Amino acid sequence: MLALNSDKTHLIFSVGKTGSSSIQKVLDSSWLSVGESNIKYSEWIQPFHIDDAERKMQQYEALDELIFIYNPKVTCIIREPWSRFVSGTKEILQDYCYLLYKDHNQIVENWNRIMDNPDVLAEILSRVFYITEFDTDEHYRKHIFNWHRSFSIFHNYHTKNWLHKVKEISNANIVPINELDNFITSLGYTPLRENVSTKRDIIAIDTALKNCNVYHIIKKYLEVEIKLYESFN
Repeated sequence: MLALNSDKTHLIFSVGKTGSSSIQKVLDSSWLSVGESNIKYSEWIQPFHIDDAERKMQQYEALDELIFIYNPKVTCIIREPWSRFVSGTKEILQDYCYLLYKDHNQIVENWNRIMDNPDVLAEILSRVFYITEFDTDEHYRKHIFNWHRSFSIFHNYHTKNWLHKVKEISNANIVPINELDNFITSLGYTPLRENVSTKRDIIAIDTALKNCNVYHIIKKYLEVEIKLYESFN
């Protein structure tokens, strides 16, 4: 998520499962905000050339452009990496259910059946990782993840490592997710909760990830992210 206030002095930056929905829910029309979608250049930045008006930017590119042009105060909302990965995995699995079942009652019934059966859930997650697996090359191992194989799920908006981007921002205001309500209040808004997972689902996904057959690779993938997170404390 990126949110820029109307006078372009404050930019909020976060990714999936860091309270983005809760922030966007409370911001009013004095803020321009977008989730994981590409950003239309002309909606955020006064274009200098006609070609710029229709250009689309990905989140990181837009972040860099906005900082370069407006030099705003930047607030980054961060979350402990393992808990974010668990919550993100739940989101991805939930999206798969929505693809398989159109009827809401069917979705709920099958979701509850999965969440209440730890062995089945661990098997499903193992399968999800298996079908998203790919071999890595030298460039990938050097710049992204130093392992001979990886999974496309590691690059999903809700689970990807991203704190390296936060580290690049000079003098960023770091807000851990457990301080999100205080931050929202400081902006003059009343905190609301949006897209919050149930405790049952989080415990089930957490346990299943630790029991699935690629847990050792997940742990390795998150090592760098955890060290970066700890460096902000």
